[in-house]
Amino acid sequence: MNPHFIFNSLNKFAKLIRKILVVSNEKDISLADELDTMKLYMNIENIRFSNEIDFQINIDKDINLENIRIPSLILQPFLENSLWHGLSSKTDDKRIELDVKRKGNDFITISITDNGVGRKVSEERKLKKPLKRKSIGIEITKERLFNFSKRFAKMYALKIEDLYDAQNNAAGTKVILNIPL
Repeated sequence: MNPHFIFNSLNKFAKLIRKILVVSNEKDISLADELDTMKLYMNIENIRFSNEIDFQINIDKDINLENIRIPSLILQPFLENSLWHGLSSKTDDKRIELDVKRKGNDFITISITDNGVGRKVSEERKLKKPLKRKSIGIEITKERLFNFSKRFAKMYALKIEDLYDAQNNAAGTKVILNIPL
């Protein structure tokens, strides 16, 4: 194995662990910090996927990421689900897009869209395998978002959509998260 590859991988992993340790004591962080952490997380995950994943972040121009506060590491469980449930069994054309848009003055909308196998196929595959552990990441995330939203006049909203192509075949999953400002 190439020593340069090993050094770069360990360096990225060390940066991610350092960021996680720093933000783990914070109730909320800037959206800019969250997106930086998610880029680093996806870089590391992409190493495990042989750099086959096209990961894009799109941000509306009128959004100041430094001024928006969100719970720390709130996006990671959704990205992890996209990777491991949606894309891990695909052989090619693996994409995840993270979009950040303002929804009026009350919400920021963050959507994570993958072009994976979809929730139905993923669930069918999960039923064929013996259950090794119960997945609780999304439930914990919902609870954290609920507690975060208590500080605002509006409550967070989470919607998960199944995507289909023109022939009605599963074409991925889209998570839409509205976080109060």
